[in-house]
Amino acid sequence: MSSASDTKSDYDQYLVWKRPANFQFQVLAEKKYLWVPKNEENKDKREITYVLAEELPEHVDDDVVASVRICDTSETRVVDRSEAHGVNPPKFDGVKDCAQLGYLSPPSVLYNLKIRYDSNIIYTYSGLFCVAINPYRRFPIYHEGIIRMYIGRRRDELEPHVYAVADEAYRCLLNDRRSQSMLVTGESGAGKTENTKKIIQYLAAIAGKSGTEGALERQLIQANPLLEALGNAKTTKKQQLLPFR
Repeated sequence: MSSASDTKSDYDQYLVWKRPANFQFQVLAEKKYLWVPKNEENKDKREITYVLAEELPEHVDDDVVASVRICDTSETRVVDRSEAHGVNPPKFDGVKDCAQLGYLSPPSVLYNLKIRYDSNIIYTYSGLFCVAINPYRRFPIYHEGIIRMYIGRRRDELEPHVYAVADEAYRCLLNDRRSQSMLVTGESGAGKTENTKKIIQYLAAIAGKSGTEGALERQLIQANPLLEALGNAKTTKKQQLLPFR
């Protein structure tokens, strides 16, 4: 059993995003930045890579094209404005819900997910959804102390976690007395099976608090072999938008 101090430490380290001390990216007030396709060749491909670019004075009033300087390479070029996306101010960095972003676009969402992931924060809300990125290692955010933190709490009270989604479904089940469904979707290896196990772990734990632990927990745990089989199935790869390389 984890102590309260250990639980607080795990929560702060692996669920709360903090701006790293060596964080380099800053948007200056007197400049405007855009996310643009990395090169002309990848515009029509299924996989698009975005890079950060500074908008130059040329074509600044043009609604069709923009002149930009790529930040990483200092290359200058003209891009279609329909393919460029605005960059959010630093105050939006690492927000726990991508729906809060001022510029809501594929590169801005992916950039937010990336900087959170780089700080070992694998869960981020995106509106009604909870996005999980597989860290391919174990984080201490699934023990009894963390479970207790999320019981009966509103989703916006704590940081994103699959437990919060499971608790919301459980509370709706009790309050509305209607069947609830949770959709866990993603590509092969994304962590669908592991997150489904965590949902089962949470539901079994809070059902125990209600005195119904026995039969319900056994039924939930018995679903594991089927979930493992489904989790090992191949998933068709969908369009992937990468923020930068």
